[in-house]
Amino acid sequence: MKKVPKNLIAKSQVIPDNDDTAVEDLIRYMQNYTIELPGEEEIDATIEVLRQYVPIKNERFKKFCHIIRMAEGEITFISKIYWIFCTAIFLIGYFISMSQIDPYITIMALAPLPSILGIVEVFKARDSGVLEIELSCKISAIEIMLSRILVIGIYSIFMNTVLSVVLYMFRSNIDLWKLSVLWLTPLTLVSGVSLWIAMKIKGDYAVAAIVSTWSMVIIYMCIDKEFVNTIMQLDTVAYMVILSISTLLLVLQLKALRRRYNNIFERGNQIEISA
Repeated sequence: MKKVPKNLIAKSQVIPDNDDTAVEDLIRYMQNYTIELPGEEEIDATIEVLRQYVPIKNERFKKFCHIIRMAEGEITFISKIYWIFCTAIFLIGYFISMSQIDPYITIMALAPLPSILGIVEVFKARDSGVLEIELSCKISAIEIMLSRILVIGIYSIFMNTVLSVVLYMFRSNIDLWKLSVLWLTPLTLVSGVSLWIAMKIKGDYAVAAIVSTWSMVIIYMCIDKEFVNTIMQLDTVAYMVILSISTLLLVLQLKALRRRYNNIFERGNQIEISA
């Protein structure tokens, strides 16, 4: 490595624009200045040594934990009417199932209702016209939506599980596995369809349309006994295939919801969020 010319050391660190001689000396010095680069093997060895100190990213896990913590607080922000109405529906379903009515049909009919009615709570900010305000807050709108979906989903699973266990305990000839599959399949399927429709139209209209459609399906099942028998006689593999497809549909709609209402800003311009 060559030494720095004395005339460069003597001059100021900042070379004036009109000092052509100093600039030429600096360029000549830099052209002769060389640095010995390490070989590829030495670079790879250094990377392997340092790899153990690189922190592992767990952003998805941290976000999921954050959503869970938020869900605890969102319970109080969901309308009390929703909790009372859904609980009343399951109590009525219990008394209906304890009578001579087929408990399998009853629990299939009731299973997706909490998630359908919960659409109003999930999209409350958007339908009230305050979604833009939530997007400007520290806690984004999509986090609120996902936390409420989590609360409603856990509540739906809990109520359906309790009803299934109670029917299994107090009614004879009840297959708990079959009963669980019969409410879990429509719950996931209708939840996915409900999210898809709610992202297209207003939440109130979506709930009205889905409840009406689901009611017609249940009425048809009560009328057509052959159709009901076909559903009851499906083997476990068929149920698992339908349940897998329903779960996949629900996951895809959750991802679509996250992409659509995510709090993203680019150079001060907010991405379109209107429904």
